[in-house]
Order: sequence, then C-alpha cells, then structure tokens
Amino acid sequence: MNDIFSSMPLLVGAWVISAGTAAFIGAGLVAYWRKEGRMPLATAYEDLEERHDDLRTQRDAAMRIIAEADQARQDREVAQSQLLQLKDDLLRLEPDRQDLLRVRGELTQAEQQRSEVIQVVQQLRDQEGLLKTAVQALGQQKADMTAAIESLSDQKGRLAGELADLTGRLTAGGTELQRSTAELTGLQRELDHLRPTIQQLREQAGELGVSVATTTQALAELKATHDALRNEHGRLSTEKAELALQVVTLKSTVEKLNAELSHLAEQLPPLRKERAECEALLGQRNALKQEITALEASLARMRGDRDRRNGGTPEERYRDLWQPLDFKLVPANKQMLDEQAALRQVETLLRNRGFVFPERVVHAYHTALKTAEQAPITVLAGLSGTGKSALPRFYAESMGIHFVQLAVQPRWDSPQDLFGFFNHIEGRYKATELARALVQFERHNRKQWSLPKGWNHGREDAMCLVLLDEMNLARVEYYFSEFLSKLEARRGSGAATKQLRRDAEIAIDMGSLSEGEQPISFYPDLNVLFTGTMNEDESTQSLSDKVVDRACVLRFGRPKDLEPKHRTKASIAPTDGDAAKPWLTFENWGKWRRDLGDSDSKHVSTWINRMNAVLDHMQRPFAHRTAQSILAYVGNYPSWIPQRIELAMADQIEQRILPRLRGINLDENGPALADLGKLINETSDSALSKAYEDAKRSDRGTFLWSGVDRSDHG
Repeated sequence: MNDIFSSMPLLVGAWVISAGTAAFIGAGLVAYWRKEGRMPLATAYEDLEERHDDLRTQRDAAMRIIAEADQARQDREVAQSQLLQLKDDLLRLEPDRQDLLRVRGELTQAEQQRSEVIQVVQQLRDQEGLLKTAVQALGQQKADMTAAIESLSDQKGRLAGELADLTGRLTAGGTELQRSTAELTGLQRELDHLRPTIQQLREQAGELGVSVATTTQALAELKATHDALRNEHGRLSTEKAELALQVVTLKSTVEKLNAELSHLAEQLPPLRKERAECEALLGQRNALKQEITALEASLARMRGDRDRRNGGTPEERYRDLWQPLDFKLVPANKQMLDEQAALRQVETLLRNRGFVFPERVVHAYHTALKTAEQAPITVLAGLSGTGKSALPRFYAESMGIHFVQLAVQPRWDSPQDLFGFFNHIEGRYKATELARALVQFERHNRKQWSLPKGWNHGREDAMCLVLLDEMNLARVEYYFSEFLSKLEARRGSGAATKQLRRDAEIAIDMGSLSEGEQPISFYPDLNVLFTGTMNEDESTQSLSDKVVDRACVLRFGRPKDLEPKHRTKASIAPTDGDAAKPWLTFENWGKWRRDLGDSDSKHVSTWINRMNAVLDHMQRPFAHRTAQSILAYVGNYPSWIPQRIELAMADQIEQRILPRLRGINLDENGPALADLGKLINETSDSALSKAYEDAKRSDRGTFLWSGVDRSDHG
C-alpha cells in the first residue's frame, strides 16, 4: 500500500499527459476537418469549447488527486514515524511482558502447590484416624501393663512377709543366745562357788576318789556344754549377719526390679511402634527388591537398545564435536608481548589491508574486549559496509588470537543454533564451529570427557575471539540470551573450583549416556572472547535492554571514504601463503588486564554517581552492573594515553549512558539534559559533545542518539 501511495503522483502525471495528448490530437482533427470543409466552423468551435471545459475539469480533478496523494504521502510518513515509536514502545514493554509471563508461571506453580497441600491435608486426616486406632490399642496395652504391675506388687508383698519372718527368726535366735549366755554365767558362778569345796574334796581324794571322779566327769560335761553353747552362739551370729546381708540384697533387688519395671513400661510403646515400622519397612524392602530387579532387567534391555540405536562408542557418536578447527597460528614462544607495541601492529595491519580506523576506535575495541568479565560481549553497530566485520578479524590476526566467525541466520531461535544438537535418528552429535572451538579452548573439564585416543588439539593456554556476524538478523534473546547469562555468571566467581564454575557451565544435549560416561559441559573461561556485528536497518532486529546492558556497543557512523583505490579483495583477506605467527597466550592477555588505583577509583566513582543522579531525574538510572563495567573499562584503558580517564569516560558515556536516553521528551527533561551536557563537556571530547547536541535538537521533540562520527578525530 505504501508503494501505491508513493507512485500515485507519477500515475496522475502520466494520466494528465495522456489527456493533453488526446486533446492535441482532437484539436488537429478539428482543424483538418475545417480546412477540408467537412465540419462547420461554429460546430467545431463549440466542440473545442466543450473539450476545453472537459480538460479543465479533468485538470482540476488531477490536481485534487495530486493534493490527495501528497496528503496520503505525508500521512504515510507520520504513520511510519508512529510505527517506529510503537516498535520502540514494544521493545520497552518486552521486559514487562516477560515479567507477566513469569508471574503467570508462578501463579500456576502456586496453584499446583495448593493442590499438593490439599492432598497432604487429606493424608494427615487419614493418618489421624490411624492414630486414633493406635491410641485405643495403646490403652489396652496400658491396662495389661497395669495388671502386670499389680502382680509385681503382690510379689513384692510376699517378699516383704518373708523378710519379716526372717527378721523374727533372727530376733528369736538372739533371745535364745542371751538365755544360754545367762545360764553359762550362772554355771560359772556356781563353779566359782564350788571351787573351795572341790579343793576340800581333793584333800579328801583318797577318801572320796569315787566322788572326785564323778565330779570331774560332771565338770567335763559342763565344759562340753559350755563349748557347745559358745559354738551355737557363733553359728547364730554368723547366720544373723548372713540374714542381714540377704535382707539388704533383697531390698536392692526389689528396688532394681521396680526401676526396670518402670523403664520397661516407658519403653514398651516406642518398641511396639518400632516393631510395626520395622514390619512395614520389611514389606517395603521386599517390594523395592522386586522393583529393583524389574528395573535392572529393563535397564539392561534399554542399554542394549541404546547401544544399538546410538550406533557405537562415544568417540563415534561425538566424532563431529572432537573434530578440531584448523588454525594457522603456531604455538607461542612464551615471550611476553608489549601491549602498546601490539596495538601499533594492529593499526599497521589495518592500514595495509586498506582499512582506516581512528586510533580512538581501535583503543575502544581493545579495551572493551579486556572487560569481558563485566561486559561479556562487544557489539559493533552501524551501517552495512563500514568495516564492522573487518576490525575483529584483522585485530585477531595481528594480535595472534584464534578467530572463529559465525554467520547468524534469520531462523536461529535456540542455543542449539550456537552449539549444535544430538541427532537421535542418526545417533550422532551435529556440532557447530563454536562447540568445536570450545572443546579446544576448554581449560577445566576436558579431562572428564571420552576424547578419542591420541587427541592433542587443545589450545587452552591461547586466546580465541568468536564473531557473531550480523547477530541481529535473528532475535538475539532467542539464541544468545541464555548463553549471555552463563557468561555473566563468571563475574567475580572465579574458576578455581568446580563449585565456583558450576553456574557458568554450559551442558550440551548428549542423548543417552553409556555406562560410566561423563556428561560434556563447557566452561567458557576468559580466554574465549565474544564480539558481534549488527546492521541498523529495517531488515534487522534491535537489541533488547538486557543485551545492551551487558555489552559494550560501539557504533560506526557514515565513512568519508567507502572504498579506497588501493584496497582490493586480495588485500582484504590473508592468502594461503601468509606465514603463520605465534599465538597470544592467556597469561600474556591476563598481564594486560588491570584495575584502577584507589585515588582514580574514587574520582571515577564520584563522576559515575553524579551522572546517575542526573539520569535519575530523567527516570533512566542505572545499577551496580553498569557502574562496575564503567570502572573496569576505565581501569583497562591504555595506560600510556594522555588524559586516559577522560577519554575512557567519554567512551562509556557514548556506549552505555546516551543510548538509555533514546526517546525521552526534550521539553520535560530540559534541565537534566543541560546538567548531563556539562558532565560530557568535562571529558573534553568535542566529537561527543557535538553528537550529544545533535541528538537533542529541539525540532524533533525527542532525544535521538545515533552515535559519534570519529572519522576526523583520533
């Protein structure tokens, strides 16, 4: 429809020309007829008048159509402007839509959790009924225990009676012993009383021999009786002591029995519960044994089917992944390269290849790559044909960095387009060049993989630069957003342990693993750098705020010299005869990365806070991620450059701050824009100041940022 409106003036003009030609031909015919006398003069004149009126009417109609076409064209331009504005609004609303989808998902998950809670409540009610039944059973068991305790009490009573009887017997024995002792004492007194008589009798022995013998026998009998009584007294004393010891032992035994009885009464319910649980567990164990046996049989069948389906060993299934990329760089000689000399080599190579990039652009690109931990990707945006793809390629060639170029396709919509996928029909993994490069540059996990025997293509101590060419031909959020989050997870976590690397690792789809086979996960360390190019035209997708916030975006303006005469196709690409050069080591690259000193860090942080306060007045503030990225960029800017902090801050304002202001109303934010202009002027970057003033021209009403033209500025 737009093409029809734009061609409408041409159609109307052609129609007017055709009508004029027809009128001229008609007038000629009338003149001819009048000359030949075939038409009366009055009739011809009237006919010409009518044709003149018709032509005037047609001309007026044509003019109206032309005016309507002009109005339609203007309406179309207004509609196109509104459509662009709507596209920007839709892009800004995209995060809100994503949040809405996430909230809907959380609501669905909450509903599922509510259903699970209802099921748990029902299960608890069922268990409550079982507990009531168990309580009744425990009541019966308690009654049984009470009867047992009463029986033990009866036994205790009987033992107490026996103890009392023994005590009585012991008391009676003591009384008898006392009586015997008293009798023995009396006999002793009688014996003492009889001693004089016995003496007299001894004197009369001769006369009374028979009586003495009788008396002696009586005394012997008395002595025997005395000894017998003494022995009986000792025996009774011993028996009394033994009975007392038995009483103490019986008391201790009764107390122990009572304590054990109480302890058993307390342990009886848990023991019964444990017995019931053990019986249930035994049943479950038997069921699990049967299930395990069935699963093992099924697993054996599945492994056999998998091996037949996969078609061989892991080496055969992932042959495409293990295939190394062919790099012309030879191993490094471990000699440390000087950063300043290396950048001069880049500028020299670019000129030799026919490309003229300002020194400021080369420094900005180099610094952006050094901040890969804070900004995982560096994007080169601008018009097609401005050398966006050439800069990364020749930068890598000069630096001795391995280079991998991926041409993004419009159909890309998932991470599989970056890394490849496992073809379950063929039983083979279809790898991309990026996946094969990550295998070669993996620094941590390669030892866990089932690599082919003799595979020795690792380049983990080297650097690699991956270029996503025309990355916005497809929606970047579809194929790169997940990978970008993984790259960002490297920030501050380090790579010292498996636990620290886990959040940033990328697992690939491996199909069914063989027994003992380890999964393949990449950890893209800082030896793998990512850059991308994007054309800003109607055929491409714009980057979302998520991608822009995590990237350094360098915009390329219109070049003054599109095709220098000395540049040819042969000079653009290296030939097969070019000599291979040593690669740049990861250690050497790490020596170039640095942090700001304390004083410079405080100065830059103050600058950042002032700038964020101004942006807050325009409702476009930034957070910690952007602030840390700016600090890292300023710290890694070439240290030998005069006023490097001001130049680095100007780059970050150009790359990160001003793109945030796209579409804001100039009238509503006039004072804040003026304050931001003062901060920009502090960088002493005239090109940036000019571009900023152009972006806020009042005749457009909104802020339109299109980058900085640095073709005339170093």
